[in-house]
Amino acid sequence: MQSFGTFTGDFGKIKQRMKSKNYFFSTLIATGLGAGFSPKAPGTAGTLVGWALRWATLNWSYPWQWALWSVLTVLGIWAAQQYDEQHHSRDHSRIVIDEVLGFAIASASCTTHMQFALAFLLFRFFDIVKPPPISALDRLSKNQPNPNGLSVILDDAMAGLISWLILKLLVTG
Repeated sequence: MQSFGTFTGDFGKIKQRMKSKNYFFSTLIATGLGAGFSPKAPGTAGTLVGWALRWATLNWSYPWQWALWSVLTVLGIWAAQQYDEQHHSRDHSRIVIDEVLGFAIASASCTTHMQFALAFLLFRFFDIVKPPPISALDRLSKNQPNPNGLSVILDDAMAGLISWLILKLLVTG
């Protein structure tokens, strides 16, 4: 019986360590490598992380870019849900992975500094003002009975898509 008790205690410690690692990684991803902890404008800080990541991967082939952003989207949905569950919140203000991903959509066809700057301004405008249909998606994330990472991401994805469409019209005329 003694060894069973020791095993149970060891298992409890292992389980606690796993929760701790899970908490660390979900927080790291959800907060955009910590940008969400910015005391002023965490969404803007998260968007700047997205800009840096998009710029760093600008010369990657499209399959590698799609792979990165697809994996980051799946991880972002998971991390946003984990963070909200851990903090008993709905779309916590520190979650900025949605801004990272939304800006990636907004800047998907950018190749110059000027285009990136315009994508940044458009995305931040739509993310802050939240006109329809963005506002409806934002309400969805905040009114979920349980934390839902996908709904946290959707309003920023829509802001990114609208920004991208406007940018495409402006650039290609």
